Amino acid sequence: LCIAAQQRQAVLPPGAIAMEATTPIAGLLKWCILAPIYKQDVNLYSQLHLALLNGFLEIPRVAPPKAVYAQHLAHPINPILAYVNDLKNKQELKLDQILNEDCLQLSLDRFAQAIQVAYSVNAI
Repeated sequence: LCIAAQQRQAVLPPGAIAMEATTPIAGLLKWCILAPIYKQDVNLYSQLHLALLNGFLEIPRVAPPKAVYAQHLAHPINPILAYVNDLKNKQELKLDQILNEDCLQLSLDRFAQAIQVAYSVNAI
């Protein structure tokens, strides 16, 4: 899955429109990142997150990078912000209390790890 976008495209018949191959990496990462704030099975998503990060490390380096597009990787930001606003409005927590919440920290850690690993192997 991780290297599908890096492989050469097959020759298309005349008149066909060539499109970039996209991988499911961004969508899978999104659910790994958001799982803690939606109270999903943490162990299963932790294993998937680790597998995706390891998959990033196996991606061949090409220029320009094609494995994940930055705008796809940014999709978890809005649900995380909505979660923070929900905590702030419904439970009237202060920002330092919100930032100390374990599930939010796990989501932010996974998000940062995904960006860091993808960036380090030139996958973004």
